[in-house]
Amino acid sequence: ARFPRVVVVGHSLGAMSAIKAQSGIVRADAIINTGFLHTAKAGPEVVALFQALIAQNENINYLLPPGSPEFRAGLFYAGGSLNTIQADNAAAVTVPQGWLADGFRVSQGMQAMTGSASVSGPVLVICARADALYPCDLAPQEGQYWTRAALNVLAVDGGHAVNLSGHGPESWKMISEWIARVLP
Repeated sequence: ARFPRVVVVGHSLGAMSAIKAQSGIVRADAIINTGFLHTAKAGPEVVALFQALIAQNENINYLLPPGSPEFRAGLFYAGGSLNTIQADNAAAVTVPQGWLADGFRVSQGMQAMTGSASVSGPVLVICARADALYPCDLAPQEGQYWTRAALNVLAVDGGHAVNLSGHGPESWKMISEWIARVLP
């Protein structure tokens, strides 16, 4: 069956995959990304996260998420409900090693590898104001990477995991309104 409209959606590393797919493999009508900007901020929280991951045994298939639930809550949720944070921490028992490698690629210029310059059509990027890795204050630089796309950047409160930070309904409403506007 064919769909009348297709929108590729990605979050964080999934956003990079969505961009890569849209730049060559897939030709969707639009793309929506959360938790990713082409410029990352390596603040103390992010550095601590990667240092903790590096310190773990590199010969295992999965790495344990470092730090306490409070550390993860500060890094990812910024204002999320305690129930959501506890549920996510319980589910996040392990982190694939590939996540660490992809995280390093981000910090070393992943923007050159994503293919965003060849994406055309509407693009929505939702950034979270308290995202420790991709804060909204870096969003003004996004236009230089989306040279063929009609870019819209919207800001919401919350941390990196914006849809789990208690601000999910706000971002979902923005997404629905944007889709209705750009893909009538």
